[in-house]
Amino acid sequence: MEPFSLSLFHIATGRRPSQSANLKCKDLDEGRALDPDSTSKSDDHKAPTETLLLMHVPRSKQHAATFRDEFRSVQWSPEFFAVFRMQQRMVQRGFESLLASHDWALQAQDLLALQADLPIFPDWKRISTSLEALAPLRHDGQHGQALQDLRAAAAGAQWHHSGQKITILLQAAVKVAGSVSRTGEPLSINALRLRHTKGTDLAREGLGRDIIAWLLDHSTVESVKVYTDNLPEHAIPANTAMALSPTMRNLAQLFRGQIVDTEADALAGDDPRSSRIHFKGKGTATCGTRKQCGMGSRIPLCCYECDHFQPWLEGPHLDVLSELLTERHQREATLGKDHRVTKAADSTIVAIINVIQKCEVRRQELSIPKYPEGAEVRL
Repeated sequence: MEPFSLSLFHIATGRRPSQSANLKCKDLDEGRALDPDSTSKSDDHKAPTETLLLMHVPRSKQHAATFRDEFRSVQWSPEFFAVFRMQQRMVQRGFESLLASHDWALQAQDLLALQADLPIFPDWKRISTSLEALAPLRHDGQHGQALQDLRAAAAGAQWHHSGQKITILLQAAVKVAGSVSRTGEPLSINALRLRHTKGTDLAREGLGRDIIAWLLDHSTVESVKVYTDNLPEHAIPANTAMALSPTMRNLAQLFRGQIVDTEADALAGDDPRSSRIHFKGKGTATCGTRKQCGMGSRIPLCCYECDHFQPWLEGPHLDVLSELLTERHQREATLGKDHRVTKAADSTIVAIINVIQKCEVRRQELSIPKYPEGAEVRL
């Protein structure tokens, strides 16, 4: 249940790993109710009260913030809330079993108070270590002090995972699920990637920056630009002629790297083993950071929008574009042209077209014939 509920939290909310790490069982709240329709004046036909299903998520990256001092609530559907409620109950039962294994016998009210302060995604090793450390106090008859120390540990951050550990747990969940990338390799995932995906999806739905900022728990709208500024406005059915046309030059310039004539001209080009980027076995470009970004199987598609990407003048950029457009066409036929999955690679498509345009400009500068007449990207 933990891998599923943790993945659901990040996919649905786009929150940072430190935020899921700092969640406690008491952050689940179904005790609030919406007022019935205030326009109804009859007491005989009152609408049933609707219960709000909330999770009070600790905020992070706030100025001078301390552990769990600010919250922003997320409302869940009954189906999703039930997942987190089940995770909460499994954690609380696991804690009861751990107490029993260490010979702790608590009064009901003390147990409930401790269970409320448990992390939703706990570090069980740390909890067990705390119980073992308190054993000498209990053996000396200082049960009250031991309970007080246990409450302090539960209330603080001691039993919570770090943000780095949350990332490891997410990656393990993806592995268990058998998720793979477009190349068939294991999917490389982390909370930051899910956060950017969520922000981009919200922008594609046409939501304003202020709303996106609220939903992703940003304090200002400035950080939202990374999701909204790089979106192409329309799908791009294109062939080579369109990619090189003056009209297509009006597209947003999403390619931010540097065209190089040859690999030898590129930064880090003298270290092809670590810097060379391939597409289906063909040398395509050079990475100025020697592929230290951790994108793995997303290379080379993600590279076209990277500042450190150095595409070669003679690289197979038309082949890359052809593959993406073919996939887009297939998704459009299956899901529809307006589906977010259909549009998922549109910004990459624009960036590749940017590269093709710049290569053609460079070819003209060098008086090299352009792409063969009639060459096209077939859908």
